[in-house]
Amino acid sequence: MSAKYANAGITTSLGDFKSCLAETDLNCHGEVSTAFDELEELVGTFMVRPKIVVFGMLKQGKSTLINALLDGDRENPCRTGAARMTVKEEEFPLCDGRLLIVDTPGTDSDEADNDLAVRLTKSASIILFIHSIDNGEYQLGELDFLNMLGKLIPLSEDRRRQIIPVFTKSDRKHNHGDRAKIIETCLKQYKLVIKVEPKYYSCNSAERYFAGREEERPQLIQLSEIPTLRSYLESIENKVLDNSHKRLVTSARCKVETILNQLKEEETRIIEEAIEKVSSIEDDQIKTNRLLNELFDAHTKEIKLCNRGGG
Repeated sequence: MSAKYANAGITTSLGDFKSCLAETDLNCHGEVSTAFDELEELVGTFMVRPKIVVFGMLKQGKSTLINALLDGDRENPCRTGAARMTVKEEEFPLCDGRLLIVDTPGTDSDEADNDLAVRLTKSASIILFIHSIDNGEYQLGELDFLNMLGKLIPLSEDRRRQIIPVFTKSDRKHNHGDRAKIIETCLKQYKLVIKVEPKYYSCNSAERYFAGREEERPQLIQLSEIPTLRSYLESIENKVLDNSHKRLVTSARCKVETILNQLKEEETRIIEEAIEKVSSIEDDQIKTNRLLNELFDAHTKEIKLCNRGGG
C-alpha cells in the first residue's frame, strides 16, 4: 500500500475517533480534540509531495533557474526580467510531478516577504539558496537570511542535505580560477553561518542551458550543469520522503503520547471522582444508619415508658 493511501486511512481513523470522542462528556475533550487536529495536520503534510523552495535576493536568477530545471518544450512558466516579477510563492511540478518546486519573491524585498520565507522554510523538504556568482561573495543580506535558516532548521545531518547552495550565472566569470575562488569563499561563509558544510552544491548557468537547447548542442546543455542539479534532486526524492516519514513518526508519537496522557489524566479524574462519590455515599449511609438507630432506640424507650405507665 502506498504512503498516500495508508495516510488517507490513518486520517479516516483519526476522524472516526474524534467523532466518538465528541459524543462523550469528558472534560478533556477540547484538549484531546486539539491534539488530534495537530496530528491530522502532521499526516496531511506527509501526504503532500516533497517541496523544494527556492530562495535568493532579487535578480539572482531564481526564476530563470526554475525554468531551466522544469525543462520541457512548453513555455517557461516563471516570468523573468529586470524588475521584480515574482510577487508571491508559486508552485510548479518537477520530476513528473513527484516533487514541487516553489519560486519566491526576493528575500530582500519587504517584511511580508520575509514572513513568507519563514513559513515556507518550515514546510520545505529542500531549500535551494540562490546566489549569482557574478556578484562575488555572499552579501550581508544573504548571510542574514542564511542565519535565519540556520535558526529555523535543527542542527543535524538533515541540515547538510536540506540547504543546498546554488551558484548561478557561472558563465559570467570566464576565468575558472576567479569562479573557484568565489565559490570557495562563499562556502566558507556558508559553513560559518550554518555551522555545517553543505552535502552538495551546484554551480550552473541557465543561460548556457537555454542556448544549448536553442542551438541543439547537447554538450553545451551538459556544461550548464542544469541536468546535474536536476538529477541530484531526483536522486534524493526517496531520501526526502524517508526523512519526512521519520519526522512524521517522531512528531506523531509525541502527539499520541500527549493524547494518551490527557486520556489517562481524565481516567484518573473520573476514578477519583467516583471514589469520592462512593465515599460520600458510604458516609451518608453511615449517617442514615446512625439516625435510624437513634430513632429506633428512642422509639423503643418510648414503648417501654408507655408499657410501664399502663402497668
